[in-house]
Amino acid sequence: MNRFKNWLTGLLKGESGLEPVQYAVVLALLVVVILGGLRLLGNAANNQNNSTSNMLQKAGSQRGPGAN
Repeated sequence: MNRFKNWLTGLLKGESGLEPVQYAVVLALLVVVILGGLRLLGNAANNQNNSTSNMLQKAGSQRGPGAN
């Protein structure tokens, strides 16, 4: 982790531009972070939808069949 921090610090302080390989590494890291965040968000939304669905099913079954 310390090597990554030093590499990133050197990237930010460096006077020359990034090499194409460095751009690819930074882009890959961003893609991994974004996809991970979207996956977490999707799982949270799915869990919330399942919870709401279960709650509505329980409420409907308590009223009994044919109740209006």
